Amino acid sequence: MSNNKKVNDNTKIKEFLAQKSNIKEYINDKISTEEKKTIESFYNQIQSDFKPEILEQISSEDLIYILFDQTGSTNKNLMRLLEFYGSEKERSGYKVEDINKFLGSIKGGDAFSKFPLQITKNKDKDEDIFMHKNEVTKTEAVQIANDVRLFLKKVYEKINNIKNYDIDNLNNINEYIEFVKQIYNSIKEDESWEFQEHQWPYNLFDKVWFRKYLHVMFPEIFSPYYNEDWQKKVLDILFGDEANKWQERLNKKEISFLVNSILITKKIESEFNLKNYEFIHLISSLDDEKEKNDLNKKSKENMTQTKENKNNTNQKGINIIYYGVPGVGKSYKVKKEYDLDNKDKQVSFERVVFHPEYSYGDFVGQIKPYIKEENGNHLITYKFESGPFTKILEKAINDRENHHYLIIEEINRGNAHSIFGDLFQLLDRDESGESEYEITNADISKEVYGDTSHKIKIPSNLTIIATMNTSDQNVYALDTAFQRRWEMKHISNEFTNKEEELKNSEILGTNISWGIFLEVINDHILNNSNHMSSLEDKRIGKYFINKNDFDERRIDYFAHKVLKYLWDDAFKLNRESVFKEEFKSLDSVIKKFIKSKGNERFKSIFDKKINDDFEKRRSSSESNNNK
Repeated sequence: MSNNKKVNDNTKIKEFLAQKSNIKEYINDKISTEEKKTIESFYNQIQSDFKPEILEQISSEDLIYILFDQTGSTNKNLMRLLEFYGSEKERSGYKVEDINKFLGSIKGGDAFSKFPLQITKNKDKDEDIFMHKNEVTKTEAVQIANDVRLFLKKVYEKINNIKNYDIDNLNNINEYIEFVKQIYNSIKEDESWEFQEHQWPYNLFDKVWFRKYLHVMFPEIFSPYYNEDWQKKVLDILFGDEANKWQERLNKKEISFLVNSILITKKIESEFNLKNYEFIHLISSLDDEKEKNDLNKKSKENMTQTKENKNNTNQKGINIIYYGVPGVGKSYKVKKEYDLDNKDKQVSFERVVFHPEYSYGDFVGQIKPYIKEENGNHLITYKFESGPFTKILEKAINDRENHHYLIIEEINRGNAHSIFGDLFQLLDRDESGESEYEITNADISKEVYGDTSHKIKIPSNLTIIATMNTSDQNVYALDTAFQRRWEMKHISNEFTNKEEELKNSEILGTNISWGIFLEVINDHILNNSNHMSSLEDKRIGKYFINKNDFDERRIDYFAHKVLKYLWDDAFKLNRESVFKEEFKSLDSVIKKFIKSKGNERFKSIFDKKINDDFEKRRSSSESNNNK
């Protein structure tokens, strides 16, 4: 159910509900038996596995993972099920990820602020635990998990106690308010908390995951609308102007939201004899139908911006990673393939390099202080400074007729999952190349659209291109969930006809060409499989150095670039298979290499087998050239 439609644009939906006498029959035709089974399965799983009496039986340490672990290491996880239930499964041809159109979605937004705890895996596959982007210890995490468990227990028990004797007898707004106040005040009954309103744990009342948990545990009481905009929309549909009359009396937002949630549920039950999931699907269907009718009335030149983009750019947006051995020319390939250096075309792009210290704030943008002069005084104020993602997104949104590119160099040298954060959700693309899902991010929305409530999608005229050097040490692994949202393109290390000059360039006054050097060394890397791992990725790329670096005046550069790589990386575990046994340090290898002249250079440092292979390849190459 889309969250970006105008809240007050409900006229046709109201007309439909007023004129339709057989709404129950109408909606039954819209929902399949398989869909109903899936919905009931979701309700049953949450209600049986995560009710407080079950959570009480779980040890405090295990509770952290049962509630908050979204790394995928366990499928029995409350936050993951509430957000992603069924998103990776299909049943009888029905795509279960559509279940949110019946239950309401809490996807999108920043997970670090959405959930009490966020568990991530760092580059060493160790756990990091955060509370609102601040790292916490395991002991602190246990305490937070226990607080959440106690919070859920107090609220659940209070609702159950009231529900068992008089929930069906609540008939007016005053009784609803009193009911919710009892829920709200129930957490004060536990003396283990030093509580303060609007702070922990009171702020859990405002969290979308808690609102969805309440609905799933008590679907006959609370409605499946978890943000204020959608709740206001449905209140307007059901109550019209009357919806505003009681709002002024509800001075606590947390109480107001839950009271409205109950009002919606009671109204659709009494007036339409519908369940919550039936009504939310009805509204969604009518919204989609209205949208289609509106589009059909427009002329072709006034179709949506996405349609314009597909017609004019003739290219849809993708996410693609170019990968290969070190120096194979990944960045060069990207530059040429997308005309990034073509001054005539003036391609629009932003380039960024990921590294271990690179963060979500660097990528998206962050609020920074700056000095403002006012009436002769220098005042410190704060403003949002866009990162490369927000900059290129704004360009793409404002210029739909042209394609735009975000270039990410060395994507796996930073913690990509953490850097993307809530943007991860946008990487799923539909057939047009636009994000399949949308997120809420007030800072980006304000910068790009001038409206903090505007939903965000990657448009179809924005392509994200990344490069990845798979042999780098101490890099972050890209997990399967992240990689499957990208196309992968391998860059071959074979020389093309256009690269013959580079291939045949002789190295530093020797008779060994760069092409022969690579053939011998790379074959030797692959043939040492008994001693090395990730062998294919350790090979040297054809653009590892520039052809100008083969000049004898660049001997220092060649030695410290190529020989150092062979010593410290490619043959780190068995240097004696390449270098002569007399060498015990890289320094001694480089000194010998620089001191030697002509063909003696390689002979003076490499093992006899390597030099023999050089000579065989050179003779074979000369023989082929003479034919």
